[in-house]
Amino acid sequence: MSAIADVQSLKSAALSCPSLYHAFSGAETMITTRVLSSQVSNGVLPEAAAALESSQLDPPTAQGIQNFVKKHLCRRRLPPRSWTLCDALSVGKFHLCLSSFATKFANTSLTNEPLRSATPTQSERDRIERALYRFEIFCNLFRNSNVANVEDQQDLFFTKFSPWEMEQLGCIHDFLIRQVSPAFNDIAEHDIVWGKFNVRFGDRIDSPYIQHLLSFGLQKLHQISTAETYEARHTLLYSRYGPEVTINFLYEALRLANKADGLGDPFPGFTLENQRTLAKAPFFRDPDTGPADVWRWTHNDGTRYRLIYRKHQPRLREWGYVMWDRSRFDDIGIFNSPWKPREISADASWEQYRKVKRQTEYMRSSWAARSGIFALGGRGWWSWGDSSKIAVAAYTDARAARHPEASIGAALAAYLHVRAAAILYRHGVPPKPAATGTTDDNAADRQRPT
Repeated sequence: MSAIADVQSLKSAALSCPSLYHAFSGAETMITTRVLSSQVSNGVLPEAAAALESSQLDPPTAQGIQNFVKKHLCRRRLPPRSWTLCDALSVGKFHLCLSSFATKFANTSLTNEPLRSATPTQSERDRIERALYRFEIFCNLFRNSNVANVEDQQDLFFTKFSPWEMEQLGCIHDFLIRQVSPAFNDIAEHDIVWGKFNVRFGDRIDSPYIQHLLSFGLQKLHQISTAETYEARHTLLYSRYGPEVTINFLYEALRLANKADGLGDPFPGFTLENQRTLAKAPFFRDPDTGPADVWRWTHNDGTRYRLIYRKHQPRLREWGYVMWDRSRFDDIGIFNSPWKPREISADASWEQYRKVKRQTEYMRSSWAARSGIFALGGRGWWSWGDSSKIAVAAYTDARAARHPEASIGAALAAYLHVRAAAILYRHGVPPKPAATGTTDDNAADRQRPT
């Protein structure tokens, strides 16, 4: 039984027949510990144990957070020597979710320039998983800002890690936003109530809507990112009066992390040696110098200003630059020349401006259309040219029974046709008549701009 791949399968096997159950119960702790150690790498088990304990702070208190930090973040602890089946099941189940994100992170990052290379090594995968556990611990400790505000988080959390470890967390932050924003945007684009409340797309890295979703942790984010249908996404994300917001979560904490230990102060003449002197020692003593070396390479610009989560470095974080081994960088010769920020041409900047403007106009028109439908009692899913999935609010049904001539179907048909015609005319497209419950030939002209 010790050769079983994961703890969940171990439990299923033990319960499958009396003989296996008897064999398991005679050496439960030993077998459970071996199986968990094969499921979760030894290089990650301390973080897994810390994440489990942080999840048990329910709810976290100021004193509880301080005790946790003293126990787990002032120095990296060894993992428990033995595991009960109950704790191992919790860790194993969560690790399956985390491992899925780690695989997706590696697959997407390694297809980006300048890497475009093979699957991650074990040490690289461990780094990704440690960063994901670091994210989960942050969520468990600080999702309630009333317990520890964003300034308190600097001393309690960010001062415990080296700059490249904080950058690893920044890479995970950006990656998770890319994972959940498509599902959020699906609701923001089509739900009538959210249109009434002018809910914006969650594409911005500092979107308070997405920051709120991040605060729920990896298991909720995994459910959202793997939901493929509008109905499934709606069930996970919908709130009656629009999505909740969180202003001061991980984005703001990473931004302010530059002020921890004075790292955010301008410092002319900041050299590579200054970096080695001033940078916090790493929490995990990584035997590979790749993350530290590439971080120093990208921050050797003579200034001590914003050494963590720089605004103009999203492309670096997109390919997870602080996750990889030194040998991978040597193979592509990345250190042969100084790092330079990616230059954006005037044409590219203008095109980006036009894209944002088109998207803003699209959303404003959509908000206006959905607000009108909301006022008429419409709820549910809507898109340009397709009102077939609009539901009627209960109070509107009663009104329609008293006034059949004011039925929502006729009102919606008239409203949508007039509104769509006005929008199409503004964009120079001749409108065609469209009845409620049908699609029109010009619907493609009103899809979300890309």
